[in-house]
Amino acid sequence: MQANNISEEILWEAIKTMDESKVFAGSERNIRILKFLVECYLKGEHVKESVLELELFGDKNQPVSYDGKVRVYMFNLRKKLEEYYRTEGAEDKIVFTIKKGQYNLSVEKNNTLAKTNKLHHFLGLYITVPIILILLFLLIKPQFKQSFFWDSFFKSNTATICCVGDHFMVVSKGKNKERIVTYHNEVNSDKDFDDFVKTKDNIEANYEKAPFSFMTKMGPVCSAQLAQWFSSHKKDLKVVVESETTINNLKNNNIIYIGPFRTMDVLSGIFLKDSEKFKYDGSKIVNALTGKSIRGTHTENSRQDYVMVSYNKLTDSGQHIIYFASNNDIGVLAAVKNFTNQDWLKEFDKNLPNSHSYFNALFKVEGIGRTDLQCELVDIEIVSN
Repeated sequence: MQANNISEEILWEAIKTMDESKVFAGSERNIRILKFLVECYLKGEHVKESVLELELFGDKNQPVSYDGKVRVYMFNLRKKLEEYYRTEGAEDKIVFTIKKGQYNLSVEKNNTLAKTNKLHHFLGLYITVPIILILLFLLIKPQFKQSFFWDSFFKSNTATICCVGDHFMVVSKGKNKERIVTYHNEVNSDKDFDDFVKTKDNIEANYEKAPFSFMTKMGPVCSAQLAQWFSSHKKDLKVVVESETTINNLKNNNIIYIGPFRTMDVLSGIFLKDSEKFKYDGSKIVNALTGKSIRGTHTENSRQDYVMVSYNKLTDSGQHIIYFASNNDIGVLAAVKNFTNQDWLKEFDKNLPNSHSYFNALFKVEGIGRTDLQCELVDIEIVSN
């Protein structure tokens, strides 16, 4: 079958070449997405987010979640394609593109890139020594060094997983025997659920575990922002919900947690474990010296919250973990925005004594709604490890 005078054979040959490239090395999911999109392209099928979610995460017996995972993976794929055609794929016969906000694959002959490469080749043959020296000077010119703790993620050969805190849901029967899905603050794990249903009232209500969870705005927004941050540093970021995180994930990957304090499950045992200033009681953080809970306040006109950013060693094998934890969206949204801003990081680094410091940093976030947020460092603890 041919489309735009491009044969099916050329399409699959292009996929094979990309699969063997350095840019797509270790990116099996990206190649899998591309193969699926090529199949849809050849069939003339319009690709929807729901179809992609089933293809990528695929349990056809479960409802589509629309939780932002597909958009994150498509964002990463677009960046991978841009990098590939800028480098190894510059002289490929065809170019794959996916326009922003869409999922359909576009395929074009690589005429423009071929002309550009010929021009670059011509200029490269006749470039003068003074110009070479100028370029070398620009390349070795001192630049702002990326904040050191991100180097633990960007310069490591270990993959990074972003664990998004998701809320445990329960199902009960209403007066008319309809199924009602609810969320309870005290139920955040299987153990919490077992304790919850042991009470007489709850036994009679016939509660069941819901076959799905949910996340608030901080989940898709911050995971997408972190994915872009990693992509800008030529690194991939896998996104999973925290309830599906396993012990093997902790053993074999760097970890970023974004989400509430109270939804932590497998990651709760190591949160603030070396802290002398702060303690974690399973649902919130507490000042270890005074015993007082650290809580935000909400009024009709303003919101105030606290977010803990905790960076520490995960294993003795070199894995690291960083938490962006707050029980409300504005805390995590503000913290992730700052910690992916190089100018802000340059100032934050002045609080750290050396390039090997682990830390627990408490920030107060204030704003109206979820915009115009002010994020102020109120306390920082350097952790010995």
